[in-house]
Amino acid sequence: MSQGWLACPQCKKETLRPFRIIPRKEEPDVLQQFCQECDYPFSAGERLVIRELPPIRRKKIIYLDQNIIGEITGALHPKPKFPLSIPEKQRAMEIFSKLDYLRKGQCLACPYSWDHRGESVVATNVTPNSFRDLMRVFRYLANDIRFEDSFRIKVDQILRFAQKWVGEKSFETLQFASDHLFETNPHHWYWEERGPFSYILMEGEAEERIKIIDDTYENILDVYREWKNTPEDKITEDESLAFSKDIFKQYKKELILKLSVLKGRKIEELKPLIPDSRFHAELLWALQRIFDKEEGADRGMRKKDVFASLGLDPIATIPLEFIGFFERLIGLPIRYVPEIKEMFESEEFRRYIPFIRNESVMNAYLGKVTKGRTKDIGKGEMTDINRIAYHLPYCDAIVTDEFWSKAFANKFITDRIHVKCRFFHLKDYRQFMAYLSEVEKEYKDQIELARSYLGDIDPTMTLLGKRSNTGP
Repeated sequence: MSQGWLACPQCKKETLRPFRIIPRKEEPDVLQQFCQECDYPFSAGERLVIRELPPIRRKKIIYLDQNIIGEITGALHPKPKFPLSIPEKQRAMEIFSKLDYLRKGQCLACPYSWDHRGESVVATNVTPNSFRDLMRVFRYLANDIRFEDSFRIKVDQILRFAQKWVGEKSFETLQFASDHLFETNPHHWYWEERGPFSYILMEGEAEERIKIIDDTYENILDVYREWKNTPEDKITEDESLAFSKDIFKQYKKELILKLSVLKGRKIEELKPLIPDSRFHAELLWALQRIFDKEEGADRGMRKKDVFASLGLDPIATIPLEFIGFFERLIGLPIRYVPEIKEMFESEEFRRYIPFIRNESVMNAYLGKVTKGRTKDIGKGEMTDINRIAYHLPYCDAIVTDEFWSKAFANKFITDRIHVKCRFFHLKDYRQFMAYLSEVEKEYKDQIELARSYLGDIDPTMTLLGKRSNTGP
């Protein structure tokens, strides 16, 4: 009988196996069990057997790129569309086996993201149902934990910086590795429920995703071609300022729209002014609440030159006593826009906000190493920038393509980004396996603890169907 399975109160056999784990914030996580032999407590109409679980160490967070999940999915599926070679299948099975074992041993989690879903939506050549199978593997290795979307990651980083900006300005002490940027805390105990899996693909979603990718790629190409004749330091400077410029461009459009409606213009006349998203307004409101706690309130309204630079100089003439009323009327922040703009354009902001610093340095690196190319930048090189830039502060390891994996060992990047995260790529997978072995050794006691409560923590090689004849 598997280690960790207790005696059943009804049949007295040692066949109580895990049913599910319920994470709790302030109290120990709870393991619910049932009897595999007599189906107790379901057979007796009683409550599940409950055991409180001891606390565990923080798990390793590993970001897996689509290429490694695609290979694992093809290896696990009994009838992939394009069968892998024997070495490729052995490699994929070996990686999956180790990841799954360490995942069940409460050592790591591999959270998925909206980018993973977007890539899976357009995949068609992995299995007969590529989207469903890819997402099954993503969610399984992730313990069904997902990163918050890029909007929430951006907001969290900016608000943390703003707290320092209006305070003691000790930016070196900023902490961005935050568990609440996952939809569920990844460091709780976890046991998968083995019920049926389904994942809905919306009608037209794949076509829309392909259009977005193509349009974005074309826009990036225009910028990339300029980079070929641009010094790397200027690329970093321009790209790090791009965020604040875009925020206030959207803000201006929204404000003009609101003011025009107040003056009685028809909405049809204003449609070209409608911003692409509400991101800027929500962020500015949140920042205004932080600045509102600072001494010297309302001084921003006297910085007429800032509003003039935005083409909004009449705003600075509003009497201070009417500012709050006017803000409520138009539904947009005004009071601290000059201070916020000053913060966004500061050297500290561009240096210490991870997604801005990471993106701008990676863009400059791409411009640097591809100046001699005759062909254009690849889509993978482009899209990986955002994924790595956003998720880097929250990961212990990232498995990506060879280009960016090697880039993060390059002095150009390491001199500009303090990288604690380890990088690996599929072609040299032995290095990744060695890292996982280090994790296994480091978490040896936790693995034994997991086994004592959960019993069998062996890899589930039949995740997508019957066991393949070609194992690791």
